[in-house]
Amino acid sequence: MSEFDSISVEQLIKTAENCLEKNSEAYDPVKAADLLQKGANLGSMASLEKLGDCYFYGTGRDEDNRAAFEAYTKVFEATGNSYSAYQLGRMHTFGWGVESNPDKARDYLEKSWADGYAAAAGILGVICLDRAKLTHDEKDVEEGLKWLQRGSNQGDPYSIFRMALVFSIGDCGIREDKKRAYDLLMKVPDYPRALGYLLISNGLDICSNDQYSELLNRALDLAESTNKGMLFRSLGRVYEGNTRLPADPKKSEEYFMRALDAGDGYSGYILGNNYAYGWNGYQRDVDKAETIYLKGANLGSEEAMSSLGDLYKKRAEVVWPRDPEIMRLSFEWYEKAYKAGGGASDALHAGQAALEAQDPSLEERAAECFKVAMEDDIPWAYVPLAKLSIKEGTPTYCPKLARQALEKARAEETDDYMTGEVDYLIGFMFERGLGLPASANQAVESYIKASDKGCEEAKEALKGFRKGLFGWKRI
Repeated sequence: MSEFDSISVEQLIKTAENCLEKNSEAYDPVKAADLLQKGANLGSMASLEKLGDCYFYGTGRDEDNRAAFEAYTKVFEATGNSYSAYQLGRMHTFGWGVESNPDKARDYLEKSWADGYAAAAGILGVICLDRAKLTHDEKDVEEGLKWLQRGSNQGDPYSIFRMALVFSIGDCGIREDKKRAYDLLMKVPDYPRALGYLLISNGLDICSNDQYSELLNRALDLAESTNKGMLFRSLGRVYEGNTRLPADPKKSEEYFMRALDAGDGYSGYILGNNYAYGWNGYQRDVDKAETIYLKGANLGSEEAMSSLGDLYKKRAEVVWPRDPEIMRLSFEWYEKAYKAGGGASDALHAGQAALEAQDPSLEERAAECFKVAMEDDIPWAYVPLAKLSIKEGTPTYCPKLARQALEKARAEETDDYMTGEVDYLIGFMFERGLGLPASANQAVESYIKASDKGCEEAKEALKGFRKGLFGWKRI
């Protein structure tokens, strides 16, 4: 029998909270998560909510946004809890563990705000301002600022920080006002995002050197006392030489490594770049960059994952023909990057690397990647997707998808359309009856269009037809 079998749920939660105190001798996040799982199994929504946090932040459990999302959903559906509503709103906003859905995000966040959770206002403000960048509608800007002001009035540091950013860079058509931004940031000088931004922006060129030194010392003390990776990352950037302090690669690396040790994967991306490209006073060392990128990627940084894709792609291209094994590595990291939230460009690069690896077993995953890129209107995905989609007898075969991709290429007059490859593929589909009615006449018509644009494959294909009394026929 476990020592915790006979204690109450309330005691389980209290013991778990003690195990999550980093400065406590009882600190044991894995034990805390196990206790919370036991409480959740007993039907405790409070335990389940905290277990959701363990998955969300990677505390005592591997970081798993989907598991966190499911936990918060169960808690919200059972209790209407404002914190779970806030977390669900964030996850729907940024696509963490669920497909991004601003409408659902807003619904959850407004419920959270109505129930008194001030931090919800900051995310609502961001949603409105992001929408304003697409709509260019002043009403969206006004609504975004209104939400940020509401959160600021309640003392929410994220709302204050985001309001400061708007005035710092003159975002969404708002007049730049660095003094106002500085004053807002100084309201929350112990908020890691605000303090970090003040440091790397040179105090917005408003504070004195003495004030900047005070901010630096505050960041050093806060980083040591809280072990916040974001603060160590900011300190690493301070010593890159782009602030009031001279470049000091040794100190810069020390703080970036502290950030990585504290779980900040993005620091692996920044430090890896410094070594990969010899930036900011660092000696170029691609092997060291690889090691550091791997640290960042394993901590969940999609930027570090994408950089590994770049690094392995360049390494594979050093020899000809390209090394298929290294190109496969490139594909795998690009694929991980896009699945971790890196976006359609990573999906495109993953698809391209998969084809260059010349491994038929990767073609289905390549097609998935190209489809993601096509849905984001990236033109370089259209023809590769079409080619994979007309490979008969393979898992990628889908003539309907090929037609969709080629129609987009034709409508947008992509490079592949201008060089005749799109017309050639349409001709091929007519010739073979792949998703289009088999027609020698229409095949030849498309091949002629392609040939006139200089497509050699079309010229070769035309040699297989001759004109008869009733039109074109295959020889």
